[in-house]
Amino acid sequence: MRIAVLEDSLIQQERIRNLLDLSHRLCFFCTVEEYMESNFYYDLLLLDIELGSQNGIEFIKKHPDKQRFIVYVSSHSETMADTFDTNVLGFVTKDRIEEALVKKVNQVEQRIHQLEKIALNLPYETRYVYRDDILYFQIENGVFVLLKDGTKLSLVNETLKEIEAQLSNSFIRVNNNVLINFSKVDYLDVKNHKIIMLNGTIISVSVRRWKKVKEHYIQMRTSI
Repeated sequence: MRIAVLEDSLIQQERIRNLLDLSHRLCFFCTVEEYMESNFYYDLLLLDIELGSQNGIEFIKKHPDKQRFIVYVSSHSETMADTFDTNVLGFVTKDRIEEALVKKVNQVEQRIHQLEKIALNLPYETRYVYRDDILYFQIENGVFVLLKDGTKLSLVNETLKEIEAQLSNSFIRVNNNVLINFSKVDYLDVKNHKIIMLNGTIISVSVRRWKKVKEHYIQMRTSI
């Protein structure tokens, strides 16, 4: 598992380094800028909240897709309620790192192993991807899928209806041409009947599907 640690204290970095198993690929960063310059996509980001003049929570709101999951590691337990999001899997206070961090990282690793992959029929191969990595499917000169790292893959011998039948109810058809992963929705523009995805893509919702989409959004937000 590739883990990034975004922590501006070298002492705290060393505590984390000494705890985590050598089988994990660890990368340490002191600043947001260093982390963003890295070319890797991370399975887990261990994130401090106070990073000098910057705030870890606000950083994640602007850059949610460089890592699969996030665990906050911070002294500020009073901010815990502000950290909740779909890909945040925990909060470890720094005074409990030794007793709690390894257990939390193991839970994240188990969650990743349990993520279900689906087969995508590409022109020259079948590729398996995690459902959690998919933003949406769209009809445009055939069907393509957009992954959350920005990769766009053209599919062959598949219709949107067939793809929809394979997937769980976390994937919702919002109009005739688009099937979205609802866990990757940022928010609903209720006034204009549009969905804004986490990557900033704006997708129109058809009139006949709006009620179902809105109900699903409310249900999803309530369950977080």
